[in-house]
Amino acid sequence: MSDQTSGHYPPGQYPDLPPPPGTTGALGWIRNNFFSSITNTILTILFAYLVYLLVAGAGDWMVLSAVFDADSRTACRAIDDGACWAVITRRIGQFAYGFYPDAERWRPNLAFLLLFVAAAPLLYPDLPGRKYLLW
Repeated sequence: MSDQTSGHYPPGQYPDLPPPPGTTGALGWIRNNFFSSITNTILTILFAYLVYLLVAGAGDWMVLSAVFDADSRTACRAIDDGACWAVITRRIGQFAYGFYPDAERWRPNLAFLLLFVAAAPLLYPDLPGRKYLLW
């Protein structure tokens, strides 16, 4: 006879076979968690549609219908009904510093700089000179 293997193995000695395609990895997880039953499939499709509606509406309001250049909020409303980013760009200093005086804004800037300098050895273990620090 020939030297080919017949595919007969003693009990308990079967070779390890790879799992069927589509049952492992991201596709298998999605299939098991989102599409495992009719109810899960309907809920997944419904939720995906709701997310689409929310993202499309928010994208239209935030970007497509937004006003990026205006003198005031009332001028924004006269141009379009979207977000008024002109107010944000004109008030960015107030969002960052509040009502801190302009002449004294170097103090919070220095505090943030010192915070990042102090946090650098914690964030980067291979930082040169780290062994010379107190901790």
